[in-house]
Amino acid sequence: MASKVRKAVRPGALIKGRDVRGVRARQGLTRQAFAERYGLDPRTVEGWEQERFGMDRSARVLLLVIAHEPEAVVRSLRKAKLAGR
Repeated sequence: MASKVRKAVRPGALIKGRDVRGVRARQGLTRQAFAERYGLDPRTVEGWEQERFGMDRSARVLLLVIAHEPEAVVRSLRKAKLAGR
């Protein structure tokens, strides 16, 4: 399995569906935990990983930030939740 995990996504590179699995694996998260942590639907994460679903530009940007600065996303989601958004 480890051989199938892609290397880290390079800064500035467009993330692809198959990269999602590597991002998630480097964080040691299951699909369910990854989806919950970042406010995503687990079926969508699965679809991206299996390349059954395409990603729009905003999803690619979010996943790129998650790949390089995951805590920034967690902090932002936490602040939004506290603000009642």
